[in-house]
Amino acid sequence: MNLKEYFKRLGCDYFDEQYKSYKIIDFDGKDVTIIGADCGTTILYARINGANRIIAYESDETKRKIWDMVCMRFLICENVEWRGEWRGEKITTPILIMDCEGCEEKLEKSMLDEVEQYCIAVHEWTGKKQILEEWFKNDIVTYVTPDQKEKIFCRTRK
Repeated sequence: MNLKEYFKRLGCDYFDEQYKSYKIIDFDGKDVTIIGADCGTTILYARINGANRIIAYESDETKRKIWDMVCMRFLICENVEWRGEWRGEKITTPILIMDCEGCEEKLEKSMLDEVEQYCIAVHEWTGKKQILEEWFKNDIVTYVTPDQKEKIFCRTRK
């Protein structure tokens, strides 16, 4: 069974979006913050691509329990620090991945000053959608969902 099928069976049917969304990020040997870690699809993708330590935020405890199975299955539990819901804490890693179904509203532009690479999902229903799209207008749009309700904006270098 491939990874897409594996995650689909777990109810996390978006592993294939990882390649489309984050392929331009150089994870090799770097620490990563993932806001909206879900059931671990992005964590696994980052680890496959060489990420070192990962700080993972996810507010849904059910998805966290699925992660426990995923990390044991793929032997990637080490170097992953789970935190609950992201409440606007400072990003302390060189890479940020954010796809948290609306929590991008808490993002302040200054929070990205020290981040070397990022990919941030902006959702149609986000109150700050126009502001965020203005901030990211010079970034690369790596993925747009089929329903056009989410865009992934990425920057790879300062």
